[in-house]
Amino acid sequence: MHPVAGYLQLRLTQPSICAVLEILNLYVQDGYEVLSAFLIDSSGCLRLPVEAFDGQPIWRPLQQLKLEWQHVLGVKM
Repeated sequence: MHPVAGYLQLRLTQPSICAVLEILNLYVQDGYEVLSAFLIDSSGCLRLPVEAFDGQPIWRPLQQLKLEWQHVLGVKM
């Protein structure tokens, strides 16, 4: 928590986007409110929808989506 402004500013660097999304959801679960979130990489900056961070785990649903995409694309696992 920022002592003057009353907010916490984070910069998360993880090898996995999923890990960063999970961390943000853990903060929401602990009572923090996400005011803005951005994904920044070598190709640019993408604003993430803050309403997506509801405090619920995201790893399992993302893994399920990955498996579905691999199936549709015919990727062998």
